[in-house]
Amino acid sequence: MTVSTDTLEALFVINKRAKQYAQQATEAYERGYGGLAKTDSLRKEALYALKSHVLARLYLRGDVKEIQLHHIDDRKYYCFSIKEYKFHTPIDEFERTVQEIKSDTEQSVAQQELPEIAQEVTETKQIDDFTPSEQIPEEMMPEHDALKHLSTEFVSPNTFIYPFNDGRPVGWSYLPGYIEEGTTIPEPDFKTEHDGNFLLELGDTINTIEHGKIVILDRYGKWISQRFYRDPILPRPVYDVRINASGKQKSGVREERILHEWRIHVEDPSNPIPSVSGELTDLIDSYELDFDVGDVLTLDRDFEEDPTDWYVDQISICGALLEVHLRQCNEEWAEPLVPDEFIDDIVAINKSTSTVDSGAENSQ
Repeated sequence: MTVSTDTLEALFVINKRAKQYAQQATEAYERGYGGLAKTDSLRKEALYALKSHVLARLYLRGDVKEIQLHHIDDRKYYCFSIKEYKFHTPIDEFERTVQEIKSDTEQSVAQQELPEIAQEVTETKQIDDFTPSEQIPEEMMPEHDALKHLSTEFVSPNTFIYPFNDGRPVGWSYLPGYIEEGTTIPEPDFKTEHDGNFLLELGDTINTIEHGKIVILDRYGKWISQRFYRDPILPRPVYDVRINASGKQKSGVREERILHEWRIHVEDPSNPIPSVSGELTDLIDSYELDFDVGDVLTLDRDFEEDPTDWYVDQISICGALLEVHLRQCNEEWAEPLVPDEFIDDIVAINKSTSTVDSGAENSQ
């Protein structure tokens, strides 16, 4: 395949544009605009990564006719001559990119044998004064057209950029792979590309404190911030759920919201989540407890002078912890405690009337 003039021009333009982003980042930083400097720096790095990727693909296709080795500022660069254009790229970055492309079995070029790049070098030079211009000739295509061309022919620069800076998207919105807050990620990609993990499975039924029983209908990733913070925005697990009591469906519910805010009602601490098959079951400790909701516990704790009575208000799961909510009999606020925090302090259990009656009925 012969490389087109448009591809080489586009590659030339984005290389110059990367240098401009680098200069803009330096100037913004010196003026105290750290946010702008970071955005320009992220875009610079993405364009250089795109340049390396395109050059590697052209090299593997056999479009590079001459390779020189240049020593510039104590660093080694390959200089590729392709038609009337010359492009420098750091040796280590370029060779890493070639290996990454070859490891992608979906690329037909990956089936080719990789020659020893160093053996193809025709000349080695020491360059002491290398200050390439940042200017792009007016007759050449603009950045917008250059990036659209390279995205169509090769890959989008959005592939190489961390998509946010201080909560704001920094990619190119008109190109594939653009990410903003709320962008969804299909489950397979969330797991493989982002090392995502789900604690709940499709079909899991959960009895929540907030909404009663809910059913997990779908799951996927979404670029969102933490529940009560704007930054960082990261890929996080979310679910579509059905609330049985109302029959309504809610979409994009954060996993942390289900586990921390809606919370899971526990009827049997020895089997706290019987209708859940996801990985959450491996995180929750089970307990054989001698008391139930409604019972009154007398606790003799080291930091209190006398034993105190606590009403068992609720047993639930918050996050990955099974918690017993204890409320002093003359107070309204209940304190959530993991059983291990107080179980050895129990000196008496006063069974509630409903618990005793229920036990009597079950024994008949």
